[in-house]
Amino acid sequence: MDVLAPERMQMPKMGPHPEKKDKQKICGICGAPYLGTGFSKYCPEHRGIRKPTKSKPKDDNIFSDSNPNQVIIHKLFRSEDQTHECACCHVPFTIRVIPGVFVYPKYCKTHRNEYQRNLYNVTTLNLKLSGVATSFAIPEPEVIEIDSEDCVIDIGEINA
Repeated sequence: MDVLAPERMQMPKMGPHPEKKDKQKICGICGAPYLGTGFSKYCPEHRGIRKPTKSKPKDDNIFSDSNPNQVIIHKLFRSEDQTHECACCHVPFTIRVIPGVFVYPKYCKTHRNEYQRNLYNVTTLNLKLSGVATSFAIPEPEVIEIDSEDCVIDIGEINA
């Protein structure tokens, strides 16, 4: 079967667009009636406002004690390592101070997690209340000597 393809593709003719007709509408914000077309939802007074912008609350608690970060104000031009003391365990740790950055961690790497800080505070409080010193050593494992005769199992005893 031999099909002849047209040389040019014929586009459908588009007639004149119908004019938009004004209809009686009600504003979605204030509820006032107005003349609108198609999908218009707002009166001319509220047409520019799509979503009201919410003002963000200003975060002024950057210097509070509950903030897990500390603010170091500096005028450095190069990055520099500084040693600071952990606010939880008082162990020194190093921070790389970078130009243009002013917020740095207040805690060492082991206590940056809030869970780890709470766990440390609870254990030190329990140790202080029980009267045990806060620095304790890991006990050595006990070595038990066993006679080689006790380790031998007679197969006849297992089957009986």
